[in-house]
Amino acid sequence: MATTSKKDYYETLGVKKSASAEEIRKAFRKLARKYHPDVNPGDKSAEEKFKALSEANDVLSDPKKRKIYDQVGFYSDNIDPATAEAYARGGGAGGFAGGAPGGFSGGGAGHAGGQGVPFDFGGFDFSDLVDSAGRGRRTGGSGGFKDIFSGMFGGGRGATATETGPEPGTDLEYQVNVPFWTAIRGGVMRLNITRQDVCGNCHGQGYIEAPGKCPECNGTGQITQTGGRMKFNVACPRCQGFGNTIDFDLDLIIPDKSKTLDEGAIDPWNRPKYRSYLTELRRAAKQNKIPLDIPWWDLSAEQQSFVLDGNGSFLGVHGFFALLERKKYKLHVRVMLSKYRGYALCPECKGQRLRAEARAVRIGDDGGEGRNICEAASLTIGAAARFFSGLSLTPMQEEIAGSILEEIRQRLTFLDAVGLDYLTLDRLASTLSGGESQRIQLATSLGSRLVGTLYVLDEPSIGLHPRDTSRLIRILDELRDLGNTILVVEHDQDVLRAADYLLDLGPGAGEFGGKVLAAGSVAEVAANPASITGKYLSGHLTIPVPARRHTPGSSKEWLRVKGARANNLKGIDVDIPLNLLVAITGVSGSGKSTLVHEVLYKAVAHRLGRIEGGDPTGVYRDIKGVERLNDIVLVDQTPIGRTPRSNPVTYIKAFDAIRELFAAQPEAQRRGYTAGHFSFNVPGGRCDVCEGDGTVTVEMQFLADVELPCEECGGTRYKASTLEIHYKNRSIHDVLQMTVREALRFFAGH
Repeated sequence: MATTSKKDYYETLGVKKSASAEEIRKAFRKLARKYHPDVNPGDKSAEEKFKALSEANDVLSDPKKRKIYDQVGFYSDNIDPATAEAYARGGGAGGFAGGAPGGFSGGGAGHAGGQGVPFDFGGFDFSDLVDSAGRGRRTGGSGGFKDIFSGMFGGGRGATATETGPEPGTDLEYQVNVPFWTAIRGGVMRLNITRQDVCGNCHGQGYIEAPGKCPECNGTGQITQTGGRMKFNVACPRCQGFGNTIDFDLDLIIPDKSKTLDEGAIDPWNRPKYRSYLTELRRAAKQNKIPLDIPWWDLSAEQQSFVLDGNGSFLGVHGFFALLERKKYKLHVRVMLSKYRGYALCPECKGQRLRAEARAVRIGDDGGEGRNICEAASLTIGAAARFFSGLSLTPMQEEIAGSILEEIRQRLTFLDAVGLDYLTLDRLASTLSGGESQRIQLATSLGSRLVGTLYVLDEPSIGLHPRDTSRLIRILDELRDLGNTILVVEHDQDVLRAADYLLDLGPGAGEFGGKVLAAGSVAEVAANPASITGKYLSGHLTIPVPARRHTPGSSKEWLRVKGARANNLKGIDVDIPLNLLVAITGVSGSGKSTLVHEVLYKAVAHRLGRIEGGDPTGVYRDIKGVERLNDIVLVDQTPIGRTPRSNPVTYIKAFDAIRELFAAQPEAQRRGYTAGHFSFNVPGGRCDVCEGDGTVTVEMQFLADVELPCEECGGTRYKASTLEIHYKNRSIHDVLQMTVREALRFFAGH
């Protein structure tokens, strides 16, 4: 680490060595007002001066830090008072005095011991660590360490060691300021590597806006990086690990990505007041050979980065908005800025969610530099399996990470085996389909290698292409062959035919079901005349194929999408005939849902004036035929209702009429009940204890919460007085317990 002479901090603040802590703080406040970055925006010399002032104040105003500084001539968090005293006793810049057999004494810049062997692991370079000290040995190859250390590492004036070395054969934990930690126990070395990196919060400056000292690095400008920083909960300080922030939204700034720069792709620069920036963009683009006649989405990442981040005198989009931020005191500027705000990619981590220190660690030699954890997580499962399978480790690295790497390879193999090779590792769980979620659980079960377990799966083939169904069946067979029982609720004929034993329930649904019609092998069920499923398996019943199919109409009766590009869609053109039953099919992960949800639905909803459809102009070039549609309805697997109390009858608005019917009964009118008294969403007639839920939740502290039927209403959701109102001898609770068929008969003629 860089050293500072004893007089530097005192001269920086302009105080004497005998100055008190209060005098030091007073001197700092006086100078800080003069050199603060907010007072001198853009002045680099002022920034450096303020940084030096903050550093000096931090050390000299703290008695413990000041004592260490006065003794050794510089301050580091790695030096404790005992070490400082040992250094002072050693009398030289080279080492620390030691009383135990593992220590070494100073007296000059040299250290005892032979030359060590540099090595590299996981992107950390220890090539500058070449000195060993004391009686310890460091032996070779890419090599590693063989033997128990009885001494410590030194390494020039800046090296620090914790007090003195241990006895040979005892536990050892030490630090050098290259830096990294090592622990040796019983002759076997275990590494927990750390390193110092530039603080991502203050960019190495050691200070931010008032009050001054950066809280992330404590004013040092550096962060100690350990393995714990690979977690998302120790994440990018700007977005807190979410990958996006409420900032200027690129989709609002460039709403139509099919436009070229010359056509005005940058929306704010189309305004008369800011057209000079468009002129500047054209000038800078010509100088840097950025094409002006190519759609935005066809520009390379480097070309887009030039437009967004700028270069030299060209501010770029981000610089433009940073300039406007300084003028927010003007109302019209605030209004203008608000039009372009939204959820945007975090500018600090570029959506990778980790701070810069963690992203600096790389493994492998893919492309010469390897991959960091974020780049590895962006790979598909298939690509990740190939990447980790191709990693080669040195003997030292194998000792440290061999078992971890083998576990990663196995888990990726299981995910690939269930047909999820197209998913990226960082795919949000909320975007997975029901079938994909179940197959991930299957892969987890396969990896656990449990025996004697009952697995219950509810229609795992949902959303699977026939090509992928065979892979699912193969996984189920593997789980069975391990000695497990697999119970599958399923309708897919391929899965049914692969089963060893079938149970067929029926004959109908709801009140007409609940009976076992057939049980046995596939052949036995197919031969049972009472089984409806068996009749389809035997071929006696089939789904009729239409004898005549409708044909597309004129060229005007088509919905045509041009240049659809979202997720894995590669700018495709899709023509959909109107007034027909159209099926979109393809293997799992081929882009069907993306086309329908992200492109088609949002595009049509936007053209029809449906605000909730969003502005999807960035995911397609053009769409025609929308004028022939009156509305668009998306029916997907999203749960119906807006509250936990919602049910089918409230969703279709039939419950409103039922409540009005009960409120119209003579007894309800005598009591002054309105339709609201028969609602379980508002106070009045609902149970006050469970608030219309019918259940109460018991918190179990460290265990999962338990839901129990409400003792007050018995799970009926209503007060006893509300249940006294009857229609045809049925209460509102009795009506809610009816099936649809029962309700149709009950309300017939009303």
